Amino acid sequence: MFSHWALLVVFVATGLKGENLGSASGLRAELPVLTQLLHFIQWPEAPAGGERLIVGLAGYAEQPAAELHRKAANRPVEFRAVQSAAQMRECHVVLFGLLFTGRMEGLLRALNGLPVLTIAAIPGFARMGGIVELPALSEGHKLTVNLIAARRSGFRIHPGLVSVAEVLRRE
Repeated sequence: MFSHWALLVVFVATGLKGENLGSASGLRAELPVLTQLLHFIQWPEAPAGGERLIVGLAGYAEQPAAELHRKAANRPVEFRAVQSAAQMRECHVVLFGLLFTGRMEGLLRALNGLPVLTIAAIPGFARMGGIVELPALSEGHKLTVNLIAARRSGFRIHPGLVSVAEVLRRE
C-alpha cells in the first residue's frame, strides 16, 4: 500500500497544472492521479475484479488517446463522453473538466447519494458537492475531499488520503 500512497503524493505534487484542465493534455495529467487515487477509495459495493471501470468525461475537449486506456485499481477502464445526469449515473467515476462548469452544480445535486465518484481539478468543486477536488498547483491548492458527499454516496476514503487533504466534514 505504501508504494501506491507515495506515487499518489508525487503525482499530486508534480502532475497537475491548472491551465490545461479540460483539455487532452490536462486529462493526461489527471489520469495517473486517478489511477492512484482509486486505491484509496472503498466502493459502496465491491465490484468484481474483471468488471470494467467506467469513467465518464464531462467537459473535456477530446477523448483520451488509446495509450491512456489502461487498468485502474486492477480493472480495465472504459472512457465515455457524458453530458447528462442519466449518462453519468451509468459511470463509476465522472471527471469534470473546465468546459462543463456552467451545469456542474445541478449535475452534482442529481448525482448526490449515488455510487458515482465525482472528481475535478476545479477550485471550489468539493464545496459544490463533488467528492474529490484535485489541486491546481498553479494556484497553490491542495487535494480536497468532501467526506459528507463521499459518505452520502457510500464511499469510504482511506485515512492516509484524508491526512494529506483538506477535508470538508460539514454541510
